[in-house]
Amino acid sequence: MPVNDMMVSGKGQNRCWEQTEPAEFEIDPQARRRYLVALDPDLLKRVRRIAQSRGLATESLVNLLLEQRLQEVESQVA
Repeated sequence: MPVNDMMVSGKGQNRCWEQTEPAEFEIDPQARRRYLVALDPDLLKRVRRIAQSRGLATESLVNLLLEQRLQEVESQVA
């Protein structure tokens, strides 16, 4: 990508911001919290390997596996 005078001077960035409209949105602080949980190193390696092979983030796979297992346990208790 060739560098032009507008990119170097920042004028192009200013024009971009001048053309944008303000957006209003709400953020729910409870929507997504992160928790630190100690995992066995070998277990983490296995989860990472499986997540990578499926094209998932490790966090996503952990959430999926926990959800599935909790549903199984809850159905046995009920």
